[in-house]
Amino acid sequence: MLYSAIGLCLADVYWANPALLRGWSGVGLLALIGAFCLVFQVLVFLGLFISFAALARQRFALLAVVGALRRAKAELEASAAQVEELAALRERARLAREMHDSLGHALVLVNVKLEAAERLYTRDAAGGAARSLRQRRPMPRRPVITATTTPGQASTRR
Repeated sequence: MLYSAIGLCLADVYWANPALLRGWSGVGLLALIGAFCLVFQVLVFLGLFISFAALARQRFALLAVVGALRRAKAELEASAAQVEELAALRERARLAREMHDSLGHALVLVNVKLEAAERLYTRDAAGGAARSLRQRRPMPRRPVITATTTPGQASTRR
């Protein structure tokens, strides 16, 4: 099919300008057609080779970019996980400080009131109220012990 296309082109050239191909024998004309076909095929294959080489280079460059994007995505996901973990740790620390402050304040307040009550009742002649208050004085320490244990241990220490 390729040879016939080139042959038709040469026939068109001949019909347009017959003097151009005058003096060529049939064998010489076939050799000329064969040479044109060979040159045409080489040029086509060379063009295809260059095109495929360019596509292969582009493919490898794109694969490198995709690999870099995947690595960047993995690093970004790891960073996001670290940010979430850090935020959770900061919130826990804030809650722990808040609980510690409020619990400590309440316990100090209870302890001060018990000491004041104990001093007031020591003036009592019967002394029974003072003894009762002394027995209740360790009570404010229980919430501290409960707050510092895990939920499973809290029930065993009470």
